[in-house]
Order: sequence, then C-alpha cells, then structure tokens
Amino acid sequence: MKPVLVALGPKRAGIATLMAALLATTAIASPVSGVYVGAFSDRVELVQIVRTPDQRLSGRIEEAMLGSDGAVQDTSVAMDGAADGSQITLSPKSGLLSGFGGSVTGLLEGDQLELSWQGGHMTLRRGTASDFDGAVAVLRMRAANIVSARNAAAAAQARAEQAQSLRRSAQQLSAQLDDLETATPRVLATLRAIEDRYSVFVEAIQHERRQERVFAAIGGNGAAAGSAGAEAAALTVQMTSLHVAFISLRGQANSGVQPLLQELSSIETACGNDPVSDGGPDPCRSVDSQKSRLAAQLGTLRQAFDEAEAAYNRADAAANETPHLLRNLFSSQ
Repeated sequence: MKPVLVALGPKRAGIATLMAALLATTAIASPVSGVYVGAFSDRVELVQIVRTPDQRLSGRIEEAMLGSDGAVQDTSVAMDGAADGSQITLSPKSGLLSGFGGSVTGLLEGDQLELSWQGGHMTLRRGTASDFDGAVAVLRMRAANIVSARNAAAAAQARAEQAQSLRRSAQQLSAQLDDLETATPRVLATLRAIEDRYSVFVEAIQHERRQERVFAAIGGNGAAAGSAGAEAAALTVQMTSLHVAFISLRGQANSGVQPLLQELSSIETACGNDPVSDGGPDPCRSVDSQKSRLAAQLGTLRQAFDEAEAAYNRADAAANETPHLLRNLFSSQ
C-alpha cells in the first residue's frame, strides 16, 4: 500500500504478542477484531484491528514494500476508528500518512476485508502474524533474486566491457608491432651507416696524426704539424658528436618500445586474471604470437645497437693510438 510512508524504527514487538495483549483488554468479542493479511507482487500488508468496549477500533497497518532495486522497506502506522456493522473507518494517528486522504474505509465480508482510500484499494483476508511473516519471507527471497540478477547483469556487462577493451588493446598492440617491423630495417640501415662513419673518421684521424708525426720528425715544419694535429682533433670531436647522436638514437628506441612492453604486460595480466568469456573473438589467444613478434624485433635491434657501440669503442681506441715513428714515416700518404 504505497501511501504508507512511516519508516519503522527498532524491531516491533511480535504481532501475535501484541494482538494477545490488545484482545485481553477488550470487553466484548467482535468478528471485526483480528489480523488481515494481503500478499501482492511488490508488497505484503497486514492490518491488525481490535474492537474496544466503547465500539471504537484500534490497530496498526504493517507493510513490507519491495523496490525495483531489490530493497525491502518496512513501514508501520498506528490507526484508530469506528465500526458500523460490517463497515469500518480507520484514521492514521500520524499526520505523515497523507496518502490515505485522512482515512481508510473498509468492508468486512466473512474473512475478506476490502480497504479503500483516496487513490487506492486492496483486498486482505483474515490470517495470522505468522502468515504475514511467511509472506514477507517470500518477498525478501524475491528481493534477493532481484539483487542477484542485477549483480549478475552488472558483472556480465563489466566482463563484456573488459573484453572489448582487451580487443582494442590487442588491435592497438598489433598495429604498433606492424609499425616497429616496418621501422626496424630503416634503423638497421642507419646503424650500419654510423658504423661506416666511425671507420671513415678513424682513417682520417690516423692519417692526420701520421702527418703530424712526420712533419714533427722532419723538423722545420711546425706549422704543418700543428695543422695536422688540429685537424685530427677536429675529426675526433666530430666522431664524438656522432656517437652522442647514436646514444640519443638508442635512447629514443628504448623509449619507443616501452609502450609496447607495457601494453603487452597489461594484456597478459588481464587475460590471466579474467579470461575473455563473452563469446566474441578472444584477444588472449594472440598474446604468445605478439610476444614472439616483439621479442624478435627487440633482439634484432639490441644486437645492432650493441654492434654499433662496439664499433665506436674500437674506433675510439684506434683514433687515440700513437703509431710508432717508423710506421709514421712509411705511412705518411
């Protein structure tokens, strides 16, 4: 009965106990007195009525209401009123119960009680507090099923969204691997060109130093020796600058592959924690092949960078060697 708005505080005394106490105070027996219960799809109602010796009515209306979210709200309100044969009138003692329009009218026919109020109607049958409690238990089971179904739907939606996210991540990773495989040959060509430049610098530096040594040994050619030494030093600076550029290129390559490694790790973790089970394409099946593709490219690039680094170390060592004077004399050209 939706107009019942008064929320219950502490758990009420048992309906059966309260009924017994109220009935014990009545001076006359009345067929109106009793407990009436109604069970509906979204609520359970109990109306407890006691007819007093002065022909007045006293009682309560109890309600358990099931919300669309699966929550059950218990409400209770005290009522008083009067009876005229099989017709009764009940008024809420709380002004909060405005949904009744101030009163509830009823018609008792045998064990059936018809209650009407402004904007509402319900049919109850004579019963017991146990009937009410049993119906409330059923209502709470229905509420639990609603909550369970809602949670299951939310979990399914979350899994579906995760699966879509994984598919997007897998597609993105595959595209990045395609780009890496396309770029790798260009990087390798650049590294080979750097190695060749190291060799050119070493030959030029060694030539200038031989010239420097020769001019210095002959005598009277100090200016020429100084010029050759300065040229050797300038070439050494240029080779060092080239190596600085090489180091920067290696750093850029390392930074470039980090997102791929992180993306792959994220996909692996997600697949391990909650495998895709929404019936669509499973992106987890491609993880091993993507790992192999990435490992192959990283292995090739790492080897090429290591070889270029080794070439520089050899060039640097050779450029700083001091050739024997006799070798200088016979290798001046």
